[in-house]
Amino acid sequence: MKRCFNLFITTVLFLLPVMGNAMNLSGYCDALLKNAATQYPAGAASSAYYRNCYQLADKQLNQIYRRIVRYIKTEAVTENKYLSTDDAKNWVHHFRNAQRAWIKFKEIECNQAAPYLMAGGSGAGDAAPACLAEITLLRSQKLKRDFSSLF
Repeated sequence: MKRCFNLFITTVLFLLPVMGNAMNLSGYCDALLKNAATQYPAGAASSAYYRNCYQLADKQLNQIYRRIVRYIKTEAVTENKYLSTDDAKNWVHHFRNAQRAWIKFKEIECNQAAPYLMAGGSGAGDAAPACLAEITLLRSQKLKRDFSSLF
């Protein structure tokens, strides 16, 4: 019975991202933001959850990022009389550099450092994907807060 239940949960977690646009990302990943900092549950279902949550969070972050760059390039200059076209170009350049640096940080933090937090524990294999999902969700939240007029 337990095996059937685990198979059911794993199947549901794999299918959730396929259901795509109707899914509320923050609702799906809320548990991760509440629990990942203190514990990484183990097992096939949690591995699928973390991977799916990261894929969804990464997709959302890319959409947010593209919206912000488009805003800076096309709307920011007209909305802010103190911002020149050259300022907007510089802003996009620095924003891209900041995002690239954040990606490097995320990859090192999650793929190299986070697994040591759970070394020897049953959740060690889930540490990296859980970290990737959590950090990506937090980055999205920060960008949405920084550019709240867009979201």
